[in-house]
Amino acid sequence: MMFRMMVLAAALCTTPFISQAKCIVTYTFDDGLADQYTIAYQMLKESGLTATFFVIGSKVGDPKGLKNSAENDTPLMTWEQVRDMATNGMEIASHGWAHAEYRDMNRDAILDDIRRNQSAIKENAGVDCISFAPPFGAYKGADGSDVVEIAKECGIRFVRAGIKRASANMTAEDMNAIVEAAKEDGGWIVFMTHGVARGYDAWKNSEELRKHFKWIKDQKDVRVMTFSAASEVNHVAFE
Repeated sequence: MMFRMMVLAAALCTTPFISQAKCIVTYTFDDGLADQYTIAYQMLKESGLTATFFVIGSKVGDPKGLKNSAENDTPLMTWEQVRDMATNGMEIASHGWAHAEYRDMNRDAILDDIRRNQSAIKENAGVDCISFAPPFGAYKGADGSDVVEIAKECGIRFVRAGIKRASANMTAEDMNAIVEAAKEDGGWIVFMTHGVARGYDAWKNSEELRKHFKWIKDQKDVRVMTFSAASEVNHVAFE
């Protein structure tokens, strides 16, 4: 069985580990907002699921958050909370050191931003950071530099590209339907959430997320995996 890829890279394949699965589902959370820890992470643990959290090193622990209108001064999780998630099977990944707009930056500045965040995650969470989601979905620098190639130089192995937003007006039934469709065509669904109870694109009712997690736990033909684990299975690492 072949899984349709929704990330940057090439060459899909299956392994005995997932041979009975009809699809793979990956949950990703951007920015490191505090209620991703206090709400979403607790829901994930209840259902025995894993997810990937893309954090912004310079903002971890900031009670004012990203200080923009979209986040509405939403607090960010602390390094202690990040470490707790890492210890309990969640993947801690990079969303850049400063959540900067790479389209306005040259190659050296982007390189420094990625490396600084990897160092911060290693020092404060005790894990190696091998997955990366470029802030604002920027894949080119101001000088035309390739963000994926820069990330590769930093030791990043997997870069997130295609996603399914999971937030705002969505319901558990909406998410369930996306997964059911993926079962039909052997898909790999990468869900992405920012705000859970508050913040950018926050859920109108975060209990819908809990309902979906409970549903997917019972789907024996679905494998829920972190971003790097699913990427590894699908052989999408950089050559």
